[in-house]
Amino acid sequence: MGFTRSVLSHIQILRRIDLCHSLIIGRGHRLEKYGGYIVAFQRMEGQIEGSALRGFFEVVKMDHLVFKYEIYRVLFGWSDMRVDAFSDHRTCHLG
Repeated sequence: MGFTRSVLSHIQILRRIDLCHSLIIGRGHRLEKYGGYIVAFQRMEGQIEGSALRGFFEVVKMDHLVFKYEIYRVLFGWSDMRVDAFSDHRTCHLG
């Protein structure tokens, strides 16, 4: 009886290993399917990041144009803005 129990125990272990193997293989196929989604999401992340960066630089360029416009207004006498009212390199959008 000891030998028979040992053989049955090993058979059960082998069945469990086979079941685990089947589950792993099945999940592997699912991972391959979702891998395409992951790549697409990474691409989208890059595009969103690029768009946000371009948008930020457009804001910075507009801020610079407004800054120059204010300086020209003072130079031509159209504004009585004082020098200390202008922003400096520490208070611009780029920090």
